[in-house]
Amino acid sequence: MSELTNVQYILNWLKSTNHDLFDCYNPGLTLQQTDEITKDLPFSLSEEVYELYQWRNGTLKRDISKI
Repeated sequence: MSELTNVQYILNWLKSTNHDLFDCYNPGLTLQQTDEITKDLPFSLSEEVYELYQWRNGTLKRDISKI
C-alpha cells in the first residue's frame, strides 16, 4: 500500500500501546462494497480512494473528548 504505509505504522503503534483510538477504526471495504455504495455518484472514485477504503472504512462515532 503506497501512501497508507505511514498511517498503518501509526495504527500499529496505537495497537501496540493499547490506545483507545485503535478500536475506533472500522475494517476496510471490498471493491464490490465500495462500488455498491458509490454506484449512484455522478463521478468515479480514484484508485487512491478505493485503496483508502480497503484499508479502513472510517471510524466509529464516539466522544473523543474522553480519550
